[in-house]
This record gives sequence, C-alpha cells and structure tokens, in this order.
Amino acid sequence: MDQHEYRERLQRFENHVSAARVHSGILETMMVDDPDSRSVLDTYPGFFVYAKAALHNGMLLETAKALDKDARTASLPNLVKAARESPEFAPGVDIPSIERWLRERSAFVRALIRLRNTRLAHFDVPVTEPLEELEYGEFTDVLAVLWMCSVKLYCAFHQVAAVSDDRVREARAHTGEIHRILVAHRRHGLMSATS
Repeated sequence: MDQHEYRERLQRFENHVSAARVHSGILETMMVDDPDSRSVLDTYPGFFVYAKAALHNGMLLETAKALDKDARTASLPNLVKAARESPEFAPGVDIPSIERWLRERSAFVRALIRLRNTRLAHFDVPVTEPLEELEYGEFTDVLAVLWMCSVKLYCAFHQVAAVSDDRVREARAHTGEIHRILVAHRRHGLMSATS
C-alpha cells in the first residue's frame, strides 16, 4: 500500500468509526429512562422503533467495516498491516499493542462480521447455526478503542498533536434538544399519535 492509498483508507476508517460513534451516541441519548421519555417513544412507535433499529444496525455495520480483514477494506487490521510494513505511516504508534488487541478481540470480530454477513448486509444468506450475542458493554469498549486507534493513526500520519471530532457531541446535543421539545409538547398535550 502506498502513502496515497494509506491516507485514503485512514480517512475512510475514521469515517466508519465516527459514523458508528454517532449512531451509538444518538441511541444512548434516545434511551433516557424516565416516564416522559417512554411516553414520547410510545406515542410514535411507527417512527421510533424503526429509527432505533436503523441506528443500531448502522452502528454495527460501520463497526464491522472498521474491523473487516478483507484486504480491500479501509479497516484497522489493514491499516495496522500497512503501518507494520511501512513504519513511516505511523511513527510512534505502538503497532504490536494494536495487533495484540485485535487478536484478543478475534471472537468478538468474528461474531460481528458474521452478524453483518447474515443479518445486516446480506439478508438472503441462510443461517445454519445460532448467531453469537454481542454484549453492549464490550461493544462500547471496542468502539472506544477503535476511536483511540483512529486518532493515534491519524495524528501519527499527519504529524499533528491532536484531532477533534464534534460529530458525536453535536449528534447527542441535537437528539437531546429534539427529545426535550417532544417531552415539552407531550406534557402540554400538544402531541398525539394518529393512525
């Protein structure tokens, strides 16, 4: 992989991780557990049930893309392999540590890729064995490490000290504001479900 291709894949990898983080952030913001919030979600199940499912599936799909070993993908395994072969792509990054982390998460990655291949991207694939469950806590930990790796690889390649990503904060803020507006409308009797 040459420097130009590495740069492009690094950007696409960062986009996958950011999209997964945004989906996760919106979902977590929507899942406030109080009576008013449940009432708002229950008033419009034809929207919120499907919106939550789409966000959940998008989060899983983008994370699977970020961890896919297929040589054509813009994923962490491929970026790490390229950085091992061309250390100038990631000066100062502890590549063996990332490789070790990937090996330790291999069962999780296999389960996620299998879920993607049978339920998220290819619905027509027959499933002969039950799909493994993905624990949400482990998933959020994986997503946090993917973001950390994205930042480290980006900073090393571009030789910058830090990088910021306001997309997750902005998505959470906008979701929270929409939530507050809907709750206020619900409290004042301005919302009703229509069939």
